[in-house]
Amino acid sequence: MTDQQKLLIILQPNNVERKERTLLNAPINIRFYGACIACTVIDVILIFLSLLGYFYPNPFRRTPLYKQIFQKLDRFTIQFWYSITLLALTIFFFLHFVSVGGSLLSIQIRKPLIFIPQLIFCLLAVLLQLLLFSVCITISIVSDDTMWGIAIFSLFLLFLFGIYLAISVFTFKQLLFECDDFKKMLANSKSVHFKEENKRKK
Repeated sequence: MTDQQKLLIILQPNNVERKERTLLNAPINIRFYGACIACTVIDVILIFLSLLGYFYPNPFRRTPLYKQIFQKLDRFTIQFWYSITLLALTIFFFLHFVSVGGSLLSIQIRKPLIFIPQLIFCLLAVLLQLLLFSVCITISIVSDDTMWGIAIFSLFLLFLFGIYLAISVFTFKQLLFECDDFKKMLANSKSVHFKEENKRKK
């Protein structure tokens, strides 16, 4: 094994000491790990609720959302779009669950590209909760029926996903800084090694 190969093994991303950056007086990675745990629990709950709603649709037919929007459609059309929506939500939150694991892996091996799906799914989750909250507020204002319970729940999820998205962005920035530092260190090490090889040849 040559000296350059040994040098490349030593300078692997996992072997380089991390420069911890802080967020609100705590390391960003620690905050991100805590947020991942909370987000994973929420994803599991939302997957469970989506599957529960899919197999037991009767409670949905008693909601103001059904009365205001879907009641005028025929039963087959309602059932079709209802099933598609809940299955799509189940798949979405499952993929978000998987992307959380991918983001944790990307931090360990310092591969920013693996982190990007997590940011995309988190942003979509924020937009989804914002849409649900807007629909609930609109129905509660313009009709006699109220959806304040669902609106408060969606606002709670919007708050949590918003915080998680912010922490994820800070963590992704730190990951980019670490990768940039690693590339600079590797470039400097190769330059020093090249100079030493030239001296030996002379």
